[in-house]
Amino acid sequence: MDQPLSLVENMENCLSAEEVDRARRLIRPRDRERFIVSRGLLRYLLSSLTGKKPESLRFQYGPYGKPMLQGYDWAFNLSHSHDYVCIAVSAHSPVGVDLERIRPEMEVDKLADLVMSASEKAEWIQLQEKDRQVAFFRLWTRKEAVVKAAGEGLSRSLPGFSVGWQPDHYEHVDCEGAQWEVVSIHITPGYEAALCVRKGFL
Repeated sequence: MDQPLSLVENMENCLSAEEVDRARRLIRPRDRERFIVSRGLLRYLLSSLTGKKPESLRFQYGPYGKPMLQGYDWAFNLSHSHDYVCIAVSAHSPVGVDLERIRPEMEVDKLADLVMSASEKAEWIQLQEKDRQVAFFRLWTRKEAVVKAAGEGLSRSLPGFSVGWQPDHYEHVDCEGAQWEVVSIHITPGYEAALCVRKGFL
């Protein structure tokens, strides 16, 4: 998302005062630009679907902070990591998406208990060490996509449910009384991403 200043300014002009304030609270200039561009892209995408001007769109927020578009049934979710942004939109189901850059330096062994169920960890530790990093990020993005689709955010315990990490396999997940489908999606090398919707809509 490295963009010329003119594009950043153009995107900022369509944001709400609350979004601009959130952007300005970010300390690093690059983080501010990424936030502005990603939210601007979301507004332009939703504008193309609703026929409304990007700056006229209004959002409301669920109990765990998930944004919703006022006056429309379009469900959407956004995730960005470093120079990439991923946006998912659905007319028929709540949707969650997560994107993470695979960080080789991250000590994932120390984080496994925070993310994995007991059965997932038992399988994960059997992998060769070179495969664990990718498997960890694949599993992590899938779980984040599920909790974002369910609108739960950080309130949901990630070890409390299982999603697996087979790259081309749809996983069925029960979460908060609803059934979901989650699948990994390819964005670009060095990143993992996942998409989640209600069962039957993938």
